[in-house]
Amino acid sequence: MSVSEANRRFGSKWRKDPTEARFYLRRKKYYDAIESVAPKNDTSTEKAAEELELARQEANQSLNAFVKTLHTFI
Repeated sequence: MSVSEANRRFGSKWRKDPTEARFYLRRKKYYDAIESVAPKNDTSTEKAAEELELARQEANQSLNAFVKTLHTFI
């Protein structure tokens, strides 16, 4: 189940566990960036996610490291 699906179905209840909460908070900036990039580039969120993932791979960074540099892509 995706994070957005879990949010829709369960709200914040699924993040009560500290491990799940940490997972969510570390990735929230990435999800927010996808939502921000899509309308700016006049594209779908799927395409925006692909573009950001390609940039992450080209930078040879982990997702956590890439999130710290997202401001350069938005």
